[in-house]
Amino acid sequence: MPAYAWNTNHRMWKVVAPFADSLAVLKAYITDHSAYVYWSTPRLHDEIAVGDVAYILCTVDHQGIVARGRVAEGPQLLNVRNASAFAHPARLTPPGWDEAIAPSSYKTGIAIEATFWDAPLHRGMRPAQGGVARLSEEEAARIEREIAAR
Repeated sequence: MPAYAWNTNHRMWKVVAPFADSLAVLKAYITDHSAYVYWSTPRLHDEIAVGDVAYILCTVDHQGIVARGRVAEGPQLLNVRNASAFAHPARLTPPGWDEAIAPSSYKTGIAIEATFWDAPLHRGMRPAQGGVARLSEEEAARIEREIAAR
């Protein structure tokens, strides 16, 4: 099964009440009870498919994989008129996020299956070039073994 890792950087998020910093804002989005996020997908639009494994990799300050899930909606272009075409339109514009600075207007819907915010996985993982990367089978297997060992 194909697996992809999306980068995240809390410094792209604005601080909004009741949070003290942007890292807490990002954590709230990823660990929300809805267990659903949209992530900017600057590339690989034709490869990423529903059912693929999805990892969210925090690349700054709190480094490592902070969430694992499955692609629930393949990459699709978000514009001012089509938010209703997404399964969870309210999740497209979470508090603290500014779409004007998004790395891409293509969004991938990810159903979160597990979060590792308090103890990120695979801390030495290098950020994906271009915001998202397909992982090798070996790297995905290493991550899955780390999850299973917890």
